[in-house]
Amino acid sequence: MPSISLSGRSKRLWLFLVLCLAVGLWFWRGTLAQATALRVYQIPSGSMAPTLKPGDHVFVDTLRDRVPKRGELWLFSTPTGSVFIKRVIGLPGETIEVTGGRVLINGKALSEPYLAGPIAYTMTPISLKAQEYFLLGDARATSNDSHLWGPVPVDQFIGRATYRCWPPSRAGGFALAPLLSDHSE
Repeated sequence: MPSISLSGRSKRLWLFLVLCLAVGLWFWRGTLAQATALRVYQIPSGSMAPTLKPGDHVFVDTLRDRVPKRGELWLFSTPTGSVFIKRVIGLPGETIEVTGGRVLINGKALSEPYLAGPIAYTMTPISLKAQEYFLLGDARATSNDSHLWGPVPVDQFIGRATYRCWPPSRAGGFALAPLLSDHSE
């Protein structure tokens, strides 16, 4: 059998093609991992109204390398095995209080333009430990959330809601993250 010898140019071309194939496979693997980390979740209740309504469907990113940020919507499991979706309000190390119809974080009022009205309850200050988050529903008057049962450990988080995909008339992203004011109220 005769041996095939490649010229320098042919060797470089083969090396380039092998390199392109390797890079392509690496990107494809990353895209596949991203695609399989995306789930669809149907909203079962009105606890997140007006942001989310019963029957809305949201895409949920379940990659575990995400750190929850204030204002984001996250799915998490409860000790009873239920799955809830709520807004991240308090972060590890912060003190959360509800008074005068407002959420205070470390004594500073939280601006929450996505709420339909003021909060009708009060809550004494609670300090979050490392890896604990405080989550509230946007329908504060009716939401079963951290103001009733306390902080949520990060290991109970399932994923971050990224986009409302149903119904088409309401498809899109979510309200901006809440902002802390420069003064306490």
